Amino acid sequence: MQEEKGKIAQFSKNASRAQNINNTTISQLQDLIKISDRVNEIAVLANDLQGPDGLRAYAEEVDELLEHALKGANAKFNGEYIFGGIASGSEPFTSNVDANGKIQDPDGAGAGTAITYVGAANGPEFHLSESGKVTPFTDGTTNQQMADFINRLVELKDALESGSQNAVTSAMNSKRQKTS
Repeated sequence: MQEEKGKIAQFSKNASRAQNINNTTISQLQDLIKISDRVNEIAVLANDLQGPDGLRAYAEEVDELLEHALKGANAKFNGEYIFGGIASGSEPFTSNVDANGKIQDPDGAGAGTAITYVGAANGPEFHLSESGKVTPFTDGTTNQQMADFINRLVELKDALESGSQNAVTSAMNSKRQKTS
């Protein structure tokens, strides 16, 4: 009887932990959606600009959003990276930075290598009963899509920094093709 009570108590703790992880994950994903919405607004606004100074001003905002997106992708809950899968002890998203600490595409070709997902393909499971279990973490495929999204932000930021309307249009067309 005591053993059964212990199991039930553990299952309850597991359920509570899974729910907290799920809530944190949802919050971080909602932040990424807000970033995506703002970047789309910027892209539309930048399309109407005439001149490099306005484009560069938007590049600064996209850079801030990019930093925020990376911070969210490397968010922790109770000391564990929520998007790291079973490799939750180290940052799941790594970035290439320039001498000033700004995230950059190392080859400058828009190859999507500024951000790399290095977490695991699967997340840990929590037992909620003798036969029931849940995995409250996102999987490696979803996490790679987050890295791809952040890399598209880098591509847009670089295009805006160039001050070239053609580069911005090209980056936006590339973004549309990659999300189709």
